[in-house]
Amino acid sequence: MEKKYYYNDVMVNFYDIIHTDYNVDKKFYLDKILNAGGPVLEIGCGTGRIFCDALKEGADIYGIDQSELMLKKLKEKIDFNEYCRVQVIDALDYISEKKFKLIIAPFRMFMHILTVKDQLKFLKNVYENLADDGEYVFNIFNPDPERIKTGDKENLRYEAEYLPGRIFKFYDMSQPDLLNQCQLVTFRFEWDDNGEMKEDIMYFPMRYMFRFEIQHLCERAGFRKVNIYRDFDYNELNGEIKEFVVICKK
Repeated sequence: MEKKYYYNDVMVNFYDIIHTDYNVDKKFYLDKILNAGGPVLEIGCGTGRIFCDALKEGADIYGIDQSELMLKKLKEKIDFNEYCRVQVIDALDYISEKKFKLIIAPFRMFMHILTVKDQLKFLKNVYENLADDGEYVFNIFNPDPERIKTGDKENLRYEAEYLPGRIFKFYDMSQPDLLNQCQLVTFRFEWDDNGEMKEDIMYFPMRYMFRFEIQHLCERAGFRKVNIYRDFDYNELNGEIKEFVVICKK
């Protein structure tokens, strides 16, 4: 079966089901949004996992995503008069007339940008879109030396009924690409489509980064202060880091 390098309709249809229980970052980002003191931009807002809750809480939030299918799913969850808040566009091309007090890129969105040239272009765009003294906040995983060397065998990550009597299974695996500092990720989906078992495969690379690499990139983009934490509770870095949570000040 052909491997796909984008969020296709299968991924979009099952995205919310797969991430139903993923809430480890939600309180952190919602607190940042609701205390921003001005307009907020979410880059990679997807189907609205954070965006929709923030909007319901009264936040002046806007969102961009390069997937038209993901934003179509998001729009099913909000009022028609709020559609103007979301836009299909690549973040590398996005320059806004509006200046944002806070820009967020949750759920490792930054890892989908694969080259230093594009990373810097993205970060400089974020910087330009921020109001004076604004913040850019994002998170990425801390690369585990063994996993980036060997990858992960296929694992069943999720299994449940997506409709009464119809089973859905989600598998993932990764392979190392040490030369390009990437993990090559494969998602495999199996589901019961009215008695017929179907399968689809999605493939994409993710660029991992290390602590001082993150700091160097953000400082090169112009940010005057870069704080990196090891979790969403603002705990300082130590030897037990699974996630880098980064707060950049303009």
